[in-house]
Amino acid sequence: MTTPFETAMPLRGELLSKYAQFYATFWRNGHVPRRTLELCRRRIAAIHDCACEWSIEDAAAALSTADADHVRHGRFAAFDEAERAALAVAEKIPFQHHDIDDEDVERVRAGLGEAGTVTLMTALAFFDATARLRIVMNAPDHPAKLTDIPLRDGALY
Repeated sequence: MTTPFETAMPLRGELLSKYAQFYATFWRNGHVPRRTLELCRRRIAAIHDCACEWSIEDAAAALSTADADHVRHGRFAAFDEAERAALAVAEKIPFQHHDIDDEDVERVRAGLGEAGTVTLMTALAFFDATARLRIVMNAPDHPAKLTDIPLRDGALY
């Protein structure tokens, strides 16, 4: 079954393929731990109340049920300092991105380094855009297959 996301993106030629290839770089380049990316992606999905994006899990990130519950409800105390810094910025991306300040970015940089900070900030924007696209395109609450988000080999999930 093809999802609305997969149906609409190819209407712009190679857009889906390019989107998938670029999105996959966040997960492959190693600048940000996969777990941190997954925590942030899921936090943004929770803020948007995007059930489709939330229901997709990256098994390689190995989030526990408790981790997912903490992220869903915005409780970050259980995470390490670098994860908390990344989540603090992710928290602001959907509706308060103008409130991200130098101190927020410096905390991320302290945990992830310069390349990790650039990767994370770009990934957060893509996570936000993906959740918004799913909502606008009326993506199902539970995708029929895990092919909606690009992660591996330039292909979709």
